Amino acid sequence: MNIAILVFPSKRRDNSPIFGEAEQMASAAKLRGHSVSVMDASHFSFVFNGNSTSLHYKGQPFVEPDLAIAWVGMLNGVAERTAVLQEIELRGIPVLNKRLPVIRTRNKFQTMQILSSVGLPVIKTVLLQDLTSLDFGLEQLGGFPVVAKTVYGNDGKGVAIFESKRSLLSGLELMLDNNVATETILLQEFVKANNKDYRLFVVGDKVIAQMERSAPGEDFRANLSGGGAGKKTDLPLEVQQLAIESARCLDLDISGVDILISEDKGPIICEVNPRPGFKICQITGVDVAHSIIEHAEYKAGALAREAQKLAANL
Repeated sequence: MNIAILVFPSKRRDNSPIFGEAEQMASAAKLRGHSVSVMDASHFSFVFNGNSTSLHYKGQPFVEPDLAIAWVGMLNGVAERTAVLQEIELRGIPVLNKRLPVIRTRNKFQTMQILSSVGLPVIKTVLLQDLTSLDFGLEQLGGFPVVAKTVYGNDGKGVAIFESKRSLLSGLELMLDNNVATETILLQEFVKANNKDYRLFVVGDKVIAQMERSAPGEDFRANLSGGGAGKKTDLPLEVQQLAIESARCLDLDISGVDILISEDKGPIICEVNPRPGFKICQITGVDVAHSIIEHAEYKAGALAREAQKLAANL
């Protein structure tokens, strides 16, 4: 099988991890006998020829793969900068992590909206577009402490905890001024979870790796990139099923589901990441790249069998 791994780098961050993860997937695919190309999606060009569209990579006609894997590192401008995924999907090429699910899950508000609509437990949240509804939001959340998040962000960036209205007002003004991409803030209740959360790496309909993350020092954010510590864990099946249901509802083939286990409410979905980092491999010993390629093989085969079945019924 010919596989294209499309890397969508960020313009503001170090992209070496995302390209490194793509190379790990490429190595796993080659070991299983596949032909692989790792492609920087910023090098694609479109030509609209009136009644047709041609796609080019580094100035050359794009050679269509049998399957593509989307590895999206950017946060802002996702809809515009992932247009190549839509073109690939329109051509009938299977994609792991299709464009629309990636766009939705890069937006924390849309993620919560979808999960909440099907009854999955999410953190109690109020969406603020200005400060006129702040008192209402605080009333809904039951008072302080509260957590404020930007709609776009990961690795614990764009997240802060506030213990008083005075500090919250000054912090929100700064966040709203700097968050020009959306001009919205998520205000959430603070979940007491012993400064720990759990990352579950989901591929297809399976949790293939899971770890407990602990926040460093007095911090409440447990992200490994921010200094948090991780260790291998084995969560109850109901927690694993919650992660699988989250990925299914968001239509993601590959995801990192972050879950808090509240002291009084049980497991709650915190966030879902469409491009989970591979640091979990070092902590758990699980080769997630191998599992991703196995799923790619399964998906390509399932779609081929479905096409054959449809053709036979014509």
